[in-house]
Formats: sequence, structure tokens, C-alpha cells
Amino acid sequence: MKSNLFSSDTLSREDSSFLKAVISTMKFNLLWFIPLCLTIIIYFIIPNVDSGYHNIRLVFHRFTWGIFFSPSAYIFFSSILATIFVPLQLLLLIITFFDRENPGYRRRYLWTVVAVLGIVVSMFVLQIIIWGSFPLPVDSKGYIHLRIIPFIPWPKQPLF
Repeated sequence: MKSNLFSSDTLSREDSSFLKAVISTMKFNLLWFIPLCLTIIIYFIIPNVDSGYHNIRLVFHRFTWGIFFSPSAYIFFSSILATIFVPLQLLLLIITFFDRENPGYRRRYLWTVVAVLGIVVSMFVLQIIIWGSFPLPVDSKGYIHLRIIPFIPWPKQPLF
């Protein structure tokens, strides 16, 4: 019988082999890595998912067909996706630093701190990009305008 690559049995074997590899690579470092993951998820990923949902809902509330031609809208939507996936990718990158065959193994804790700082800085930069590229701002008279170029005109609403 031929094995299907996408069968649930194959996927569960891949998931368990990934978990075994993480446990064998990190060992006692899981004592600080798991709380770090939970902290990043609670303080960065969940609020960004909520903020992204509300921002996208606001864009659809003010919807116009011109949004499909706005580079600012593409930057806006891709930045929202990046606020969710960049921290996850950097967290998964930390696991590779603890592999003995990796050239960064000797400085694994330094690279871990750099990855965590990268998460914090990338979240701040991405929030600024989202703020400046919101595609359908409202002026003081209540008219909705289509922003073609991010940050032009400069956003009047406060960043935080």
C-alpha cells in the first residue's frame, strides 16, 4: 500500500519527530524557553492578532474598490500578517541555536537575546508601518480618502 504524504498518520509522525527533536536539542533550556514562548505569544502575538482584526474590519467598513490599486493597502495587509508570523519564525529560530552541529552553538545565549530583541524591534517597526500605511484615513471633515503611498499624507491620528 502506498503511503499518502498528507495522511493524518504521516502528519502526526512529523509532529512527534519535531517535538522529539526540540526536546533533545533544548533539554533543560526548555525551562526558560517555554515561558519565553508564552510571554511572546501573550504580549505580542495575541494583541497583534486582535489589532489586525480590528484594522481589517475598519478597512472593510470603509471599503472602496480603489483599495485594490493602492500599494499602501498591500503594505498594510502584509505588515499585519508579518506582525503575526515574524515573532513565530524568530522563536523557532532560537531552537536551531541549541543544536550542537550549528556554528552558532557556542554563542547560543547571545543569539537568543538578539532574536528576542529582534522580535521587540520588529513589532515596533511593523506597528509604525501599519500606522503610516492605513489605506483609508478620514480627514477632519469626515471624508474618507484613499492613501496610495504610505505615510503620504502624514497620518493625523496618534500612533499609540
